[in-house]
Amino acid sequence: MNHNYRQDFIKTTSGFSEKEIEKYHVNHIINLFDKIKNKDDEDIYELLVVLKSTLSEEKINQKIYSKTYSKLTSIVESRFGYKEIGSMKNRYIGLGLLFGVSLGVSMSNFFTSSLPIFLSVGLTIGVALGSKKEKEAEDKDLLY
Repeated sequence: MNHNYRQDFIKTTSGFSEKEIEKYHVNHIINLFDKIKNKDDEDIYELLVVLKSTLSEEKINQKIYSKTYSKLTSIVESRFGYKEIGSMKNRYIGLGLLFGVSLGVSMSNFFTSSLPIFLSVGLTIGVALGSKKEKEAEDKDLLY
């Protein structure tokens, strides 16, 4: 990946507030540059160009940016196995909540207050599994 492009991206986003940096995943994109700097992938490069040009506009088109960013993370994960920091934990928290709600609703016939109990159990399981999976990915240097 072109080192100058990374620097251009940093210049483009240098005036952003903390809220905008988080909203547009600026730090994740900069970390991604470091991960893929020795890999030549034209599709990823094109998506990064679109992201940079979208962020350079006076009024940022959130819809285009979100779709492009989503496509970028999907391609990076499928081709290189790299995942965004926090994405695995969030995925497992969602699955844990789904599990907790499902179990809580099904058990509500037997226990009247089972939903909050199983919701918290599902959340706890999701956080634990997500943290474990993210730690494993970090040990394999697959996070950006």
